[in-house]
Amino acid sequence: MPDDAPPPTSSQGSRQANPEEDELKKFVSVVLGKTEDVWGDIFRQNGKQYREPTLVLFTDQVQSACGLGSAATGPFYCPGDQKVYIDLVFL
Repeated sequence: MPDDAPPPTSSQGSRQANPEEDELKKFVSVVLGKTEDVWGDIFRQNGKQYREPTLVLFTDQVQSACGLGSAATGPFYCPGDQKVYIDLVFL
């Protein structure tokens, strides 16, 4: 994920973010970016192309192509919509 990448999407609506939450968002974005770099290299070495997932931050629960996800589920990837879902409260 390049430094000029757009911020992750969020289903938190108009709720005001706090500084601690902003730091968590940055941390999650950096970690996802590093994993994208690693998987991109591995796929390239094997003649394949890695499809970077979209990051979705949510609170409490979220609807994905894989069904309803909740904070109790923890972070998850849904192949149906190629998105990584993370509830910041889980962290």
